[in-house]
Amino acid sequence: MKITPNTKWGQVNTIMNEEPKWKQAGELERIIAFEEYIKKLDKDDFLARKKERQRIERKRREEYTSLVHELLQSRQFTAQNPWKWSLFVSKYKDDKRYLDLVG
Repeated sequence: MKITPNTKWGQVNTIMNEEPKWKQAGELERIIAFEEYIKKLDKDDFLARKKERQRIERKRREEYTSLVHELLQSRQFTAQNPWKWSLFVSKYKDDKRYLDLVG
């Protein structure tokens, strides 16, 4: 059985009772070891999810930037021909790159 941040004390205790070091440790030492390990797993899981979320957000920003660059290259959007934000939104409200960025 794989131990996850959601694994219960009773499950771990039952599995680990076969380990000699586990049997030698006192009850309090076992509980402390379990809590520390679960905290580490929880922190690692949180950091992995955070990193994945940051990666997704970065990709969405890059895709949106590519949309803006396409508009600049096609001369649809220039310093001499600035769009109002409302025009931009009405024209690109269904574009996946825009929707992914704004949520």
